[in-house]
Amino acid sequence: MRLRIRLKLAGKRIPVNYRSLIQGFIYQAIGNNEYSQSLHNVGQRLENRPFKLFVFSEIFGDTQYDSRNHTILFLSNANFEISSFDDELLYRLANFLEQNDFIVLGKEVIPLLGYEIIDDFIKQEEVLTFKTISPVIINKTENKRPIYLYPSTLEYHEMLINNILKKHFLCFDTPANDFEIIEIANIKEKKVYFRNIFYISYNYEITFKNLTQELIQLIMRTGIGSKNSMGFGMLRYEKGNISL
Repeated sequence: MRLRIRLKLAGKRIPVNYRSLIQGFIYQAIGNNEYSQSLHNVGQRLENRPFKLFVFSEIFGDTQYDSRNHTILFLSNANFEISSFDDELLYRLANFLEQNDFIVLGKEVIPLLGYEIIDDFIKQEEVLTFKTISPVIINKTENKRPIYLYPSTLEYHEMLINNILKKHFLCFDTPANDFEIIEIANIKEKKVYFRNIFYISYNYEITFKNLTQELIQLIMRTGIGSKNSMGFGMLRYEKGNISL
């Protein structure tokens, strides 16, 4: 499942690079306890790599960019979504939202308008297309420098699939069935700063073939690519009147 959190943001400004603020809100909301510290410091590990197994979207609303101050002015109220493979994280967030009337993002105290719990079940089909609602990062390291790959390249596809396979083994303790990426379309680059580190990421539509029910659940709840817990790689499924 996932949460959609609605915020009274009309007339308020937040930094254009706000992802660290949302991540900070999530850790603060789930409490300063053994669970949150383990999630923040360790996550789950495979091949000595940490996987936090949650993801969040960008904030959606009518906005105006202030290039002078590097802020976003909201012209309407807005919302964002959070998803996790671990329902415990979402239950803790929902409990926080029930008990509080506002959240803090940076210097802004933002009133809560409410939240929704969204069932993310998607019926298995041979071919499924998803849209990113936060941009995807795929990169490799050469000479201690990150090399960001372009989504239309074969290497990008291979690295993205390999990332999903590792998460599947971590979550289900079994290898995933074979699947493939048919197409990545409508590619748009997005450059992002997160705590003074520069990342190149991409929004797009991605079409998979032969996803199992487990793989569908996995990518919907943990996102695709890397840095998911920093607000990268969240997906939405849209077909006809269905939007998840």
